[in-house]
Amino acid sequence: MGTKGATDAQSIIFGTNTVHVMEEVTECPVLAIPADYSFTPPKEIVFPSDFKTACKRREMNALLEIAGDHGSVIRVLHIEKEAELSREQQSNRELIRTLLGDVPHEFHSLSGLKVHEGIAAFIASRNSDMIVFMNRKHSFLGKILAKPLVRELGYHYHIPILELNTIS
Repeated sequence: MGTKGATDAQSIIFGTNTVHVMEEVTECPVLAIPADYSFTPPKEIVFPSDFKTACKRREMNALLEIAGDHGSVIRVLHIEKEAELSREQQSNRELIRTLLGDVPHEFHSLSGLKVHEGIAAFIASRNSDMIVFMNRKHSFLGKILAKPLVRELGYHYHIPILELNTIS
């Protein structure tokens, strides 16, 4: 889907309805494309992860298919909050490496930045073509206390965003 919203505000890339769909749809991936975007096959796809939750192959299928169809490189980006990954995070990082298999990929880390700032800096420095992220449903308390990443991403980037959904 692609929309700027009813107000056509220049500072907002995706409208409220697009962000709402990305937050609420759980049955399939959602690809949001900025209204003024001209398609070019993605050469580089950024996949931010905190490595706190294990991914499943079927959750990653859309990412793997897009990367495979276009010969894209996947850049797995971790914004460090602690100096070292926990054992669980290390395990989940290796699981992502395994799931990506033969698809060209590299792991990158940044520290000292908020998540959305780190993603923006990484994308700008590399001229990346797409962002793909896993939509983890937040608990009721998490929704109140934290601004979901989809809102931060949807309002600040001028490249397509593919939102993958977790499957229970």
